[in-house]
Amino acid sequence: MGLAVKHDLRRRREHGLGLIEATIAAGIMLVLAVGILPLFAQSMSNNQSGADSSTVANAARSEVEELFQLPFNSAPMTLTAGTELVTESYYSLADEEWKDGPAPTDGSDPALWLRTTTVRQYSVNAMDDEIVDPGEALQFDADLGQIHFKEIEVEVEGTRSAGPLGPSRRLTVRMLKSQ
Repeated sequence: MGLAVKHDLRRRREHGLGLIEATIAAGIMLVLAVGILPLFAQSMSNNQSGADSSTVANAARSEVEELFQLPFNSAPMTLTAGTELVTESYYSLADEEWKDGPAPTDGSDPALWLRTTTVRQYSVNAMDDEIVDPGEALQFDADLGQIHFKEIEVEVEGTRSAGPLGPSRRLTVRMLKSQ
C-alpha cells in the first residue's frame, strides 16, 4: 500500500502545467504575436489601398461612360469659353453621394473624393502626329464643321493626404468621342 501511495503522488505532480511552464509558453506566444502583428497592419493597409483603387476607378469610369452616351453636341459636352470645359464634383461624406461644384472649404460638408471632368474639342488635323495634344484643342467658337472629335478626361483623387494607411489613390481616364 505504501508503494501505491507514492506512485499516486508522483502521478499527480506530473499532471497539469506548472507556473514555470505556463510562463515559458506565454513568452513564446508573445514573441509569435509580436512577429505576426506587422502582417495584420500591412494587410489592413493593402485592403484599404485596394478599396481606394476600386472606388477611384469606378467613379472615373462611370463619369466617362455617362458623358460618352450623350449626343456629341449636348450641353455637358459643349464648350462655353476657351479650349476646354472643366466641371468639378465631390463625393460628400455626409450625404454619401456625388455633388456638383467644388468641395466646401469651410468643413461643412467634407469631401471624400474630388472629381474633375474636362472636355476638349479637336479637328481631325490634331491627329496628324497620332498624339492628341491639349495645346491643339479648338476654341469654343470654332465652326461646328471643324470639330471632329472631343476628348473626355476624368480625374478622380481622394482627399486623404497621409495617415497610417498612406495617401488616397488618384486616377485619370480619357476617352475620345467622334461625331
